[in-house]
Amino acid sequence: MNRRRPTPAAWACACLLLAAAPPAPAQQAGPAPDVAAIAAAGRATAARMQKEACIWKATTYLQGGVEVLVEVLATPARRRTTLSMAAQGRRSEMIRIIERDGVWYAAEGKKAGKYRPYEAPFELGTAYHFLTLSQPHVIPDAEDVGLDVYEGTKDGIATYRTPLAEHQKQQARQMLAAFDQVEKQTPKALTPEVRRTIDEIRAALERGVAVKVDLAAGMLVQFGAADKRTEIREFRWIDREDPEAFRVEGKSWEDFTSDPTEGDRAELAVLGHAGTWRPGMKGSDTDGRLLDLSTGRFRRIPFEGSTSIPGCFLKGRTRVAVSSVDPFEGTVGLYEIDLKSGANRRLGGELLAIGITMQPALSPDGETLVALHRGPTERVLDQQAVLVDVASGESRPLGRARDQAFFSWLPEGRGFVFLSRESADPDDLQSARTPWICRMDMEGKVERIRQGNFPVLLDGRTILFRDDAAKAWRTCGLDGGDPKPYAGGLPDYNFPSLGPDGKRLLMMRFRQGAAPEPTILPLGSDAGKPAVSAPGLWASPAWR
Repeated sequence: MNRRRPTPAAWACACLLLAAAPPAPAQQAGPAPDVAAIAAAGRATAARMQKEACIWKATTYLQGGVEVLVEVLATPARRRTTLSMAAQGRRSEMIRIIERDGVWYAAEGKKAGKYRPYEAPFELGTAYHFLTLSQPHVIPDAEDVGLDVYEGTKDGIATYRTPLAEHQKQQARQMLAAFDQVEKQTPKALTPEVRRTIDEIRAALERGVAVKVDLAAGMLVQFGAADKRTEIREFRWIDREDPEAFRVEGKSWEDFTSDPTEGDRAELAVLGHAGTWRPGMKGSDTDGRLLDLSTGRFRRIPFEGSTSIPGCFLKGRTRVAVSSVDPFEGTVGLYEIDLKSGANRRLGGELLAIGITMQPALSPDGETLVALHRGPTERVLDQQAVLVDVASGESRPLGRARDQAFFSWLPEGRGFVFLSRESADPDDLQSARTPWICRMDMEGKVERIRQGNFPVLLDGRTILFRDDAAKAWRTCGLDGGDPKPYAGGLPDYNFPSLGPDGKRLLMMRFRQGAAPEPTILPLGSDAGKPAVSAPGLWASPAWR
């Protein structure tokens, strides 16, 4: 799994998304431990892990008494990871991974496959989230480690509180203001769980967030919220390995280790997927998938961290742009993922280092991404359009923040078609919002075209959009004129993504009592074929 080492300060930022940690129990009073000694212990632990074998357990405690346990046996060359879940006193193994010789042998239920690193598409959509949380995080540097307020030590474990970073404070205040507005207008919407979250956010603002450190190992061993807390336990070194611990022989493993970009790249699409979801269940967290539309086979987008949200392909279609929660900074960042090598690179520079960045779209020349970013100062529903230079990774704002989405580039990169939702009172979250299809030039100037939703540019001259009143899809020109019915209206379809050949659409088909179905439709046709047969919740299709 991801071997990056965050500082306690970074984990403090991440904890804002999880809310504040529970109050610390009574601990031994006395002088604060020497931070330099903690950092030295952390460096020694990290160095030793490169040479010796060790084991540990990581437990994440969730609402309703659910526990997720990750057990790890790690050597310098190999690793075995087991993920199990416990509820109502019963524990079940969900996933087992054996990493050896650069390959992941992954078993989940009756499924067993061998994959390149991070590409195993587990049905449990949040699997990689828990695997990321399970990694031991040492403190390697005595400077600016974020151990601000010492609260005490018990059994060699020290507790510290770290104030939120300023941008995190702004984000927390913004969230509280939104909750206050909801309470004034629809108080019944604030369930006991939501009210508990509000209390925890207020506590984080007042007291900071708590982390616990094993002084002897220089390692973080507890972080997160009262109802989403992770603990690292029973970390120890071992002298001998069980010869059977990394055995994969004698079992049939479906092979997914080929380079997915060696085939027809025009048949590759990215979507979100949660395989455990079934009709009737509430929404579920999805993770990014790379789907071969010609075969229906899929694998995970190889993001080296928690779950990813598909964005778009980059030039050459061997790389993709995705969004994901940064497990160390508590932001939703924009990343470039190389599908050939598995390399990850964060995009956006200083501007996108904080806040939430989503919905990237690539320019016709393949050199620039437009994306939507909400920083700590924007209103809850407002997002700032940003341009990201793919080569350098740097970004700059374009126009002003507004409630907007679904950007399509105009031919030759002259601007964009996009959705803007407008309200008489933008600060009122409950007020009606009218969807307008708009155009924006490269200076950020905006003009309305017509009312409509989910716009996508088809051929440089034609906009496909959903007429919400008629519950039907239509087309119009770039000026909003000449509206025409499209393919019988496609009332059961949504979220269109144009294929790279410009002749097909990938859309989600919605039917009563059935799972949303990714479907390939020839342009202008009302009949298509399913893109994949695997069950679960599929979402966020992107073909370009």
